[in-house]
Amino acid sequence: MDLDLNKTQLQEQSSISAATMAKLGKGENVTNEMLARICETLERHCRHLLSCA
Repeated sequence: MDLDLNKTQLQEQSSISAATMAKLGKGENVTNEMLARICETLERHCRHLLSCA
């Protein structure tokens, strides 16, 4: 499934900082709150894609 969402869009739509995205890219620790925001954003995109199918 292609979400058609780049890192910058994910960052903006999840309301997380560039520093948090950098940490994720380096495999460093981030808070559960930040992970939850990312999951919510991805879930919205998946629901949208499935409703369009």
